[in-house]
Amino acid sequence: MLRCGNRILPSRLQSQRSYSTSTPQAQNQRKNPIQNRSVSIERDRTERYSEWKQRLLNLLHESAENMDVGLIERIESLLQSEFTNNQPLHLGILAAYQRCGLKEKQKRFLLEKKLPYETIRIHIASTMKLDVPAAMWFFQQSKQIRIPHPLIWKDIVDMFIDVNQLEHAERFLTLETNELPIPHMKEEDLNNYRIPWGKFIRALGKNGKVEEQLQALEQMRSLGLLPNLIIFNIVLGSLGNHGHVDLMLRVLSDMKTDGPQPDSSTYSAVINVLSTKDEIEKLNEVLTDAMLNIEEPQLELWGIIVQTLTKLGRTEDALECVKKITESNITLTPRMWSIVLHALGKGKRIPEMIQFFKNLQLGHQGQRVPTIIWSSFIQEISAAKREAETKRYIAQALEEYENNDEGYRELFNPILLSLSNIGLEREAISMIHQSDIDGLTPEKTTVQKILSNLKKKKRVDEMMQLFSILKNSTRLTVDIATWTVIIDALGESGRKEPTLNAIEEVRQNFTPDRPLWAAIVRALQNVGEWKQAQEMARESG
Repeated sequence: MLRCGNRILPSRLQSQRSYSTSTPQAQNQRKNPIQNRSVSIERDRTERYSEWKQRLLNLLHESAENMDVGLIERIESLLQSEFTNNQPLHLGILAAYQRCGLKEKQKRFLLEKKLPYETIRIHIASTMKLDVPAAMWFFQQSKQIRIPHPLIWKDIVDMFIDVNQLEHAERFLTLETNELPIPHMKEEDLNNYRIPWGKFIRALGKNGKVEEQLQALEQMRSLGLLPNLIIFNIVLGSLGNHGHVDLMLRVLSDMKTDGPQPDSSTYSAVINVLSTKDEIEKLNEVLTDAMLNIEEPQLELWGIIVQTLTKLGRTEDALECVKKITESNITLTPRMWSIVLHALGKGKRIPEMIQFFKNLQLGHQGQRVPTIIWSSFIQEISAAKREAETKRYIAQALEEYENNDEGYRELFNPILLSLSNIGLEREAISMIHQSDIDGLTPEKTTVQKILSNLKKKKRVDEMMQLFSILKNSTRLTVDIATWTVIIDALGESGRKEPTLNAIEEVRQNFTPDRPLWAAIVRALQNVGEWKQAQEMARESG
């Protein structure tokens, strides 16, 4: 009998209870004994199959080591009835014959089995690590079954690139492309065969072989496999990065004449390159060309165009682009909104910029305006010396992100710069002091900008107050550029003792660079220490 607490269950209930607590699996076993037996047999068969497969693989490895060709052939004969489509065993047979140097047996096995491209690809890839000629021989034999898969091309080209044998990669691609039935192939299939060419051309660019890149483009054309836009963009990027601006623009011109037509990515790459070079006239031409030829530029290109036009002082053109963007159906990202605000600010369209931002605020009802937009707006409005609006919008931004530490961190440096722009450096210094207590660190560029603004206004006492905060902080650092500004300002103020003390301290902690030496000499001259200034000038070389 069984007990339930202090009660003894009757035997009838005991049996019911025992039955009712059995698992669904146990019930299923009682209901389907035949099916359960089949499952058990199948599981045992699978386990034995895996065990036999592993034994055969081990035997293949041993037979290859012992050059026991007979055993390899006997294992191969088993594949006629068992393991007929087992890839690991097929690869084992191929590897064993290869190790024994039996190319004809490899070839026979390949052709008789009509091995799928995945097996061929794996065997070629593993063989190339040990014996490149053997791998290439097997590749040639596989072409008797079908046209080589583009992934096999890619593997072979990758191997040549990895060992920096680009000439072998070019020879391989040229010979194999020449054998493709290109006129009868779909464009989608041709694009797959262009991928290895793109990898080869990119590798040429990384090695600085830009002339060879152009030759590869011509080679593809002569073989009938016309380069696509992706490959042209690779070449343009390489030409630009290696300083071949004229060649880059020539290729861009050829694209517009013979195709493929440049897209947003093409123009983005070219504009980015020209923006870093002293090629203002050519940059202006490309910007104008992009605006005329791209009917619906991607958002990234719009951003690059507006930023570059603003940087070049072509404010009206930038604002015309802004108008097109805002009138289009393009969904703007926060970064794009910030670019638009920057363009309006640089164009002195402050009322429009404020109204634009207000519309953005309305569009974000119930949500925070992204910090990147706030940062751009308050910096532009402060640069326009709109003190009242700057203070009001800074207060709004701080209120909006009062309980959001990450947002406050992102706004921190833009707010400091904005306060400095409208002459409120004292408030900025107070924020920096408080931030040091709270564990928040301003960027070096922000501190440098505030110090420079104070230096221009000859507000040396506030400079020294900020400098003292930096020196006493455990998080903030005083670098050599900061010392340079401080010594210059002290010298201009005529404060002899603080100037001499600062020069002595900086020389104890830094090896002066050229700008610091110049500041030291000027400061000594400004405080009347001409002899020491001459000594420092000689020491600086």
